[in-house]
Amino acid sequence: MNAQTVSLIAAVLFAVVASWALILTASDIRRRQWLRLKLAEGRYLGFETAEKDLLATASVPSEAKGTAAAPLFEYNEAFRLRIVIPRHEKAPGATARFLAIEDIQALELFLRKRPEILESQHVSELLADPKSMHADYANENLLLIGSPVSDDLTGVVLEDPHVRQKLDCWFDVRREEAGRVPSKSPGGRALVQFGGESIFSPIYELEERFQLDPISFDIPFMDYGIILKVRSPLEPMHDEKDAPTVFILAGVGALGTLGAAVYLFENGEDLAAKVDGSEFAALVRVKCKEWRNKDERPTASLVAWSIPGADNQAIVTWNEKVPRNEPVRTSVRRGFGIT
Repeated sequence: MNAQTVSLIAAVLFAVVASWALILTASDIRRRQWLRLKLAEGRYLGFETAEKDLLATASVPSEAKGTAAAPLFEYNEAFRLRIVIPRHEKAPGATARFLAIEDIQALELFLRKRPEILESQHVSELLADPKSMHADYANENLLLIGSPVSDDLTGVVLEDPHVRQKLDCWFDVRREEAGRVPSKSPGGRALVQFGGESIFSPIYELEERFQLDPISFDIPFMDYGIILKVRSPLEPMHDEKDAPTVFILAGVGALGTLGAAVYLFENGEDLAAKVDGSEFAALVRVKCKEWRNKDERPTASLVAWSIPGADNQAIVTWNEKVPRNEPVRTSVRRGFGIT
């Protein structure tokens, strides 16, 4: 076999290998695009479906009644309760009202502790839209699902100076032309304030990396969430002791919102032993290896809690070491590198 023949065979083999690599690359790109689309679609639930599923919860026996956790779920029954949850009208393929599935899961966990909330004499509106704020909200108990990024009412409550003084807990958000967005560090992590500490969540950074390559992404998602209960600051004419109650389950991202509900559901009795059931805030760290696998429930651990002191100044207790805002080290296979 002469050198010319060898060169020809080598060239043919190279062409075959290169062509096969291109076919695999194109197929891989299409598969990743399809997966990203399916994952995006899977994050939302139709409004009517969500409402039907939640109403079915009313027939389930209360899991908090008669337990040490019961005070956490009590509210001023002189007022009716309104459940407020963000709508996502720009969900992929949506032409009507869609809800984030994590928000619905968070609400279901809360309602399993007090399913009687869904009885008509207790609830004034199921799944109210926070964009349609009106005066009635000031004279009702509120269960607010979602951070100020998506729920303006949550922001109104957390940004009230009396609530900040009593519980020292809020999300640092700012307004841009695109709407209400979380403040971010140079590394792209969103900010939550608790007990005088600024804590960054890596959830948006991790989301961006996941969207780049959902197949190869192989690191746990992590976020922070808050559980808060406070007398409503929305109507100054109410005597504080007679005011309606506001509950908030909120995360920097949707994972944090769900994680806050998971912690409250699984560890309500432990939390009740630490806080006054009437007014408190708790910060939880939320992790989930396969967040996009809807069968996996995230894990949540208590980072800190706060209660009002005798002078209405927040008393903050740290259950874990204060999280430091070090760069989040993540690795993704197939060349996306390490930060």
